[in-house]
Amino acid sequence: MRKSPALALLSMLLAAIAIAALPVRSAVAAGPTSATGAGTLTVLGELRNFGFSAVAVHGTIQGQAQLDNRGQNLTDHLDIDCLKVVGNTAVISGVITKSNSGLEGDTGVFAVQDNGEGKNAAPDRLSLVFFFGPQYAGTLCTFFTFNDFPTSPIEGGNIQVRP
Repeated sequence: MRKSPALALLSMLLAAIAIAALPVRSAVAAGPTSATGAGTLTVLGELRNFGFSAVAVHGTIQGQAQLDNRGQNLTDHLDIDCLKVVGNTAVISGVITKSNSGLEGDTGVFAVQDNGEGKNAAPDRLSLVFFFGPQYAGTLCTFFTFNDFPTSPIEGGNIQVRP
C-alpha cells in the first residue's frame, strides 16, 4: 500500500522536527568546570594581588592560587583541591604549601564572582582568604556558598568562572 504524497511529506516533516529536537553537543565544547583569575584589589587601604586557577576534570580538582598582601608583605600559595561552581560564582579551597606567615599545612578558602566582560559589566568580585586547619583539605569549599563570604570588587584583572 502506497502512502499519499501529503502523508509522506508530513511523516518526513515530523521526523525532521523530532531529529532537530534531540540534544546536540556543540562542536566547540565549553570545556571543564573551572575558575581562573588574576588581578588586584585594595582592602583597608592595602593593595593585594591575586592569581588562581582551579579546574575540575573527571572529578579531580587541580590548581594553584597565589595571594599577596603587599601592605603587610604576606604571601600565601595554595594547592587547590576543592572547587564548587554555581552559576557565575565559585568557592575554592586548598592546602597552603608556602607562606611567610606560618600557615603552611592549613587550608584556605575564598570565593569569586565572574560578572562578565566589557565596559558595561560590573566588576568581578573576590573575597579574602579564610584559614582553617589541615583536617579540611579536599572538602573545605563544600561547606560554603558564595553568599557566605564578604567580597570586594577587583580593581584590575579578570575572573572567569565556567560551570
